[in-house]
Amino acid sequence: MSKKITKVLFVATSRQTMGGISSVIKRYETMEFWKEHKCAWLETQVNKGIALKLWYMLKAYITMLFIVPRYDIIHFHTVPGRSITMQMPVFLYSLLWRKKTIIHIHVGNQLLGHKDDSMFKYVLNKATKVIVLANVLKDLMKEHYNIDAEVLYNPIEEQEKRDADKIEKSIFFAAYLTLNKGYDTLLRAFKEVAEKHPDWKLILAGSGETENAKRLINDLGIGNNVEQHLWLNKEQMTEFYKKVSIYCIASEQEGFPMSFLEAGSYGIPIVTTPVGGLVDVIDNEKNCMVFDYGNHKKLAQQICKLIENESLRDEISKNITLIVKEKFSISAIDKEIQELYNNL
Repeated sequence: MSKKITKVLFVATSRQTMGGISSVIKRYETMEFWKEHKCAWLETQVNKGIALKLWYMLKAYITMLFIVPRYDIIHFHTVPGRSITMQMPVFLYSLLWRKKTIIHIHVGNQLLGHKDDSMFKYVLNKATKVIVLANVLKDLMKEHYNIDAEVLYNPIEEQEKRDADKIEKSIFFAAYLTLNKGYDTLLRAFKEVAEKHPDWKLILAGSGETENAKRLINDLGIGNNVEQHLWLNKEQMTEFYKKVSIYCIASEQEGFPMSFLEAGSYGIPIVTTPVGGLVDVIDNEKNCMVFDYGNHKKLAQQICKLIENESLRDEISKNITLIVKEKFSISAIDKEIQELYNNL
């Protein structure tokens, strides 16, 4: 007798949404477990205008009536607040059908800001399983919510070694521009970097507070050394990853930044804040360079250390590539997800 297939329905933001959740699930779609468990993706929200948001929500609620009963596990990818609110009807409907539910939380140190969120706590306590992005977040979940969560790292593809002859003297930053992402800190730091190393440039990519970024670039007088782009697609990001020398993450709050894994998979030395789940893996001057959020002086120092020390760049490049390969590979995460579903 053949083994019954456990079918899994993913409930998450639209594939059109820019950001970590959609990029993670797009990677999931290429993995073995997706076919094995006949997975599907119910898109509940989109970062567009009000009319399109309402259309996505209404379409999701109608679709759930027919699709939820056909699946065994309903795997929610969500964040506290608006995302959980919009997914709540699907969650309640899944409970009505007595489905096994997984709440996969894509935030990090933001967890501390939701301790009084009754809807969030209700979902955590009703779910069959709660997943977080790192061990440090598992500890937070136990301490502040009394939930025994499991850890599942995000997956990333292994990349070929970069052509050293094509690497440029450039620092790369890609994010949706808000103060939380620390773009202002990076710009102030880069002013000091450019004064010491005028042959280096900063590539700043992302939509959001683009006009504020332009004004700050002009005020700091670094326009000749800064290349600004709007949101980049996957192919454009790949082209930059192949040629930049340093990648920067300057955020105050994150889950587990996919950009850390993407840059690390190319062996790009990273300068980062100790944000969210990165605490699990970062080791200053071993596999990355670390600075505290908002400290532009320290960020400038760390970038200059990398610029001025080629052997340090090479050592960090080697170590970050190894860590990403060992802990975040497609094959390793695929095996963990298979075990998760089979043992639920």
